[in-house]
Amino acid sequence: AVVSTQSTGERIESKMKIDQQKESELWGSLFKLATTFLKAKGIALERFGEAKQKSIRAKYGDMRLDVIGLLQNIWHVLGTQKALVLEKVVGPFLEIMVLVDALSIKQTALDMYFDLLESEYSSSQSFTRIESETINTVDRISSTSEQGTTTEIFFSFKDFFTKGLDTKLQKISEKDANMSSKGKKFLKDTSTFLELLFALRTLPDSPEYEDDRTIATMKLMEYLKQTGRSDTYVRYVHMLCNQHLSSNNFTEAGLTLLLHADLLSWGNEKLPETKAEEAGVSFPAETARQRKERLYNMSVGYLDKGKNWEEALQLLAQLHKQYEDVIFDYAKLADVLNMESVFFRKIINTERFFAEYFRVGYYGRGFDSNLQGKEFVYRGFELERMADFVQRIQVKFPNAKLLTYTETPPPEILSSNGQYLQVYAVKPSILPKSIIDPNQQNKETKETKENTITENPSQQITPSRPVPPMIAKYHQYNNVNTFLYSKPFRKGPKEKGAVNEFKDLWIMSNYFVTEDRFPTIHRRSEILNQYEVELSPVDNALNTIEGKNLELKEMNQKYDPLNGGGLNISPYTMVLKGVIDAAVNGGVTLYKQAFFVPEYLEKNPDKGTQVKRLRLALSEQVTILDLGLKIHAQVCPPEMSGLQEQLEGLFVKMKQEIEEESQSQPKKDSNSSLEVPQRSSHSPPPPSPSVLALTRDNSQPSLIGDPLKLSENGNSD
Repeated sequence: AVVSTQSTGERIESKMKIDQQKESELWGSLFKLATTFLKAKGIALERFGEAKQKSIRAKYGDMRLDVIGLLQNIWHVLGTQKALVLEKVVGPFLEIMVLVDALSIKQTALDMYFDLLESEYSSSQSFTRIESETINTVDRISSTSEQGTTTEIFFSFKDFFTKGLDTKLQKISEKDANMSSKGKKFLKDTSTFLELLFALRTLPDSPEYEDDRTIATMKLMEYLKQTGRSDTYVRYVHMLCNQHLSSNNFTEAGLTLLLHADLLSWGNEKLPETKAEEAGVSFPAETARQRKERLYNMSVGYLDKGKNWEEALQLLAQLHKQYEDVIFDYAKLADVLNMESVFFRKIINTERFFAEYFRVGYYGRGFDSNLQGKEFVYRGFELERMADFVQRIQVKFPNAKLLTYTETPPPEILSSNGQYLQVYAVKPSILPKSIIDPNQQNKETKETKENTITENPSQQITPSRPVPPMIAKYHQYNNVNTFLYSKPFRKGPKEKGAVNEFKDLWIMSNYFVTEDRFPTIHRRSEILNQYEVELSPVDNALNTIEGKNLELKEMNQKYDPLNGGGLNISPYTMVLKGVIDAAVNGGVTLYKQAFFVPEYLEKNPDKGTQVKRLRLALSEQVTILDLGLKIHAQVCPPEMSGLQEQLEGLFVKMKQEIEEESQSQPKKDSNSSLEVPQRSSHSPPPPSPSVLALTRDNSQPSLIGDPLKLSENGNSD
C-alpha cells in the first residue's frame, strides 16, 4: 500500500510538471506572437512622415498600444505564476526594448521585466535565471542582426535598459535594501556584458578588422568564463574557431578549440547534446572523456593543416597516455602511434615557411583609445612580405601617415590629432641574461648553467648543443614572446681614411617582450616591455659569422642528395658563392685587421672571449663550406661545372688565409678558458651563444621605405 501510494504521488507530480510545462509553452507562444506584432515595421508609426502618421492615427490609432496593454493585463493576471514562465517571456520583453522605437511601449516592457526581477528574487533570492536568459537573448539578437539592428540601436537599448533599471532599483532601496544591493550587482554585470558584446558586434565584418574581432571576442569570452557562463563561453569559442578557419588561420583555430577542451575532464560524467547553429556547434550526448577526445582530434586536424605538427604531437601524447594507461584502448592507441609517425616524418621531410613578425606602433590621438600610443607585434601570414603587411594595415587606416624611421616619434606627433603608423619587421629572439638578471651575468657557475630550465625550447639550442636545422627553425619562430630589431650605428666621427667598416660597426639591439607567446589564439599581442642593448663591433662580427654558419648548415642538410632531391639549387649556389666571394675579397682580412691584432685586445681587454670565438667560428665556416661544395658538386647540373671549379679555387684561397691566421696565434695556455673575464660596470655584455644563433641577419634593418644607411656622424639617415 505504501509503495502504491508513493507511485501514485510520483505520477501526480510528474503530470503536474507536464501540465506546467505545457502551460508555460502556451504563455510563451502568446507573448512571442504579441512581440512579433509589435516589431512589425508596417505599423511602426514613427517610421512614417508626419502627415501619414496623423492619417493612420485618425482612422486606426496606434494598434501597438492596444496589444502592449493586453500583454500588461495578462502579465498582472499571472500573479504568482510569473516565475514559471520566466524563460519564455524574458526574450519577448528584451526584443521589445531593443527593436521597438516607441518609448511608451519600451517603458511598458521594462516595467514587466522589472516585475519579473522582483518575482524571481522573491522566490529564489537571486537573479541567476533571468540573468542567464537576458545574456542569451541579447546575444541572439545581436548575432542575427534581427530587423537590421545597428550600432545606434544597440547603444540606445543599453542606455535605456541600464538607466531604467537603475532608477527602479533606487526606488526600492528603502523597502528592500538586500534586493536593491543584489540588483545593482546584477545590473553592473549585465552592463559589462552588453559593453563587451556590442564592442564585438559593431565591428565591421571585413578582413582588415579580423584582429580586432578576435581581441573583442577574447575579452567577452574571458568575462563569460570568470562569471561562470560556460555554455555561452563555449559557443563563443567555436565562433572564434570558425572565424580563424574562414581566414585559413588553422593553427589559431586548433589552439582555440583547446579552450573548450580545457573545461572538460578525462572522466565519464554524462554531457547533454549541445547545439548552436550560429557557432556551428553540434555534439551528441556523450561523456566528458569522449567530448574531450573529439575536441583533441579536431584540434589535431587543424594543426596538421597549419603545419604545426609539434603542437599536434603534444595533444597526441595526451591521447596516447589515455589509450595506453587509462582505458587500454589499443586500437585507438595504434591509430595515434601511426599519426605520430606521420607527423614526425612531415617535420623532417617537409619544407616549411614560418610566418614573419612585425612591430606596429599607433601614434596620434586620431586612433581609438585601445590603440592610441600603443605598440604591438603582429604575426604575419605565411610568405607575407613587409610591403604586403603594411598595405594590409593601411587599408584599415587609409588616412594614417607612415613613419619612415624607427626612433620614438617626437612629442608633436604623439600629441597630434592625426594618425601615424610605424611599421618594421622584427625577429624572434630571447633576452640576454644581462637583462634577465644583471646581477648574475658574471656569477653563474657551470652547474647553474647546466641546470637552468628555460620556458622557450629555442633557448636550449646553442652551437654546443646542435639540432637539425628544420627543428631549430621551428623553435626559433614558435613559442616566442621576445623579438629583436637591430640597427647599426657608429660611436663618434668616422676616422679619416678608414676603410674597415667592421672596426667601428656597433649595433643597437632593441628587444620587445609581448603579452602572449606566438602562436596563440590571436595574431596580435601588445608589447609590455622594451630593452636596448649595445652590441660591440666584435660581438656583431661574431653574430654575423655564427648566423651565417647556421644558415649554411641548414642549406647543406636541405640540398644533401641523401635527404631527397629535385630542388632548385639556385639559392644554394648564391649563398655559397656569396660567402666565399666575401671572404676572398677582403672579408677575412678585414676581420684580422679589426680584431685579430694585439692593439685591439689592449684597448678592449674584456673582449678576449669574443675574439677567440670569432676565430673558431671562421674555422668552423671553412669546414661547413668544404662540405657544402662537395654537396653542390653532386647536385649541380653539368653546365654549372665551370662555376663549381671557380668556387673550389676561391675556397682554397679562403681556407689557406684562415689557416694561416690560426697558425699565427700563440698556443693556448693549458689554464686558459673561454670564461668571460670581469668587465667594468659600463661595458655592454656579450650576447650568449643562443642569442647569436637565433638572431641571424638581425643586423640588417627591415624598415619600409629607403634602405637604412650610415651617415658620417654615426646616426641613421
